[in-house]
Amino acid sequence: MHLSEIPAELKCLNSLEQHLIARHIPFMKLLCLPRGRQRACHGPCVSVPINNTDVTNILPRNECDDKMIRVKLKRKLTYKGHYEYMFVHTDRVRNALRYLLANNKWYDDVTLNNEWVNTLNGTDHLDAEEKSTQQPADNSDNENTHEEQEEEDLTYIKDQGGLLSDTSLQPVDVGTEIIDQNFQDILNMAPGEGNSPVRLLYDKTNEAKCFPVLFPSGGPTFNEQRESRITLSRYLNTRIMNADGRFARNTDYIFYAQYMSEVQQVVSSVSMALGKGGGNPSLREASPQMLLDSDSIGKILRNNEGYKFLRGIRGTPPYWMSVQKDLFAMIRQLSIPTFFCKFQ
Repeated sequence: MHLSEIPAELKCLNSLEQHLIARHIPFMKLLCLPRGRQRACHGPCVSVPINNTDVTNILPRNECDDKMIRVKLKRKLTYKGHYEYMFVHTDRVRNALRYLLANNKWYDDVTLNNEWVNTLNGTDHLDAEEKSTQQPADNSDNENTHEEQEEEDLTYIKDQGGLLSDTSLQPVDVGTEIIDQNFQDILNMAPGEGNSPVRLLYDKTNEAKCFPVLFPSGGPTFNEQRESRITLSRYLNTRIMNADGRFARNTDYIFYAQYMSEVQQVVSSVSMALGKGGGNPSLREASPQMLLDSDSIGKILRNNEGYKFLRGIRGTPPYWMSVQKDLFAMIRQLSIPTFFCKFQ
């Protein structure tokens, strides 16, 4: 369970840069709850493998070391929406990949192309020469253009934050608004496009490949060989509540751990739920033919056997049914409480 210290090459990465250097990207839909500034995960967590070589080839290379570009991470390039939208420091991504190539065991088959250099300075010089060769327009056209520019500037000032008004309405996400207004070039990337998702419970390397910043050396993860075997829920609780704090500060890992724990509980409970049968002999023997028959599925649902395996998952109807029974049993044993509090 001992982890190596996170190096400086990986500590400086933001969320999008961490996804670009990972071997697998855990795609999940995170929603903001109405109150409390908390987040929730809606739907499944899908882990898709990516090719890090394509990522480094797409990112532009420059002679200066302070270049930052806007990057939209997408599941597919044809989609209008994006999964994540941030600034990316290209040199930080390459330095992190160089460290992982030397120290992480899951990056042995990754190669970096260090020969190709995309110098934007040469492009700017050519653009300046092309502009100088163009013939100047008439003076009347220049005056009209100047007047139109002044009108556009006044219109822009009126639209910005109520500077000429009594009230000021600011956008919800000020950072995204500044990026959209002041920067034009956006690099769209979909490194996982065309790849098939991996099976979370059966791919033993998925955890280390999804979070290389948390596991700089590639381990140890849950599937490592240990003297004493531990359960998945105990392993995840130990990671999140560790004094190091790296896992508790990573939002993606928290929701990834929650989804892994819930899927493992569901998979382990399905076979037992089908084997019980609710006292009906026709439901005790589970087979593929039974699951393909609509009448058999109807019997399972009428006896509530199709839902009981979700009892351990918070928020499901069987879970609240068990909570309700526990509450009624407590009231019968301890009588009506003096104070009844509900926390959500």
